[in-house]
Amino acid sequence: MSVVGHSPSDGHRLELRREAAENVSPWAYEGVLDTADAGPLPVLVTFDSAGACTFGEGSPLSDAHRERIERTLRTALRAARQEDPSASPPRRITRWRGDDGK
Repeated sequence: MSVVGHSPSDGHRLELRREAAENVSPWAYEGVLDTADAGPLPVLVTFDSAGACTFGEGSPLSDAHRERIERTLRTALRAARQEDPSASPPRRITRWRGDDGK
């Protein structure tokens, strides 16, 4: 099934990218959180190896949106480090979640 349209009809779609040269913590991700209720929101987040996230100044993201992004980044890092404990998280992260937001 392909995605039709720009914004999801419910839930949210997260697309994040970081520069390939950044292989040490903290990692800087830039992208978009596209939500059914608020539309596309810019994301600029720095994420370190301890799982702490720092969002760009003046970010329009709500606390709930920030929690979703933090949870997604921590999960991506944990998955990357299952086989290699020194691995960096993926350079590109794309996730869609339904209206329950989990």
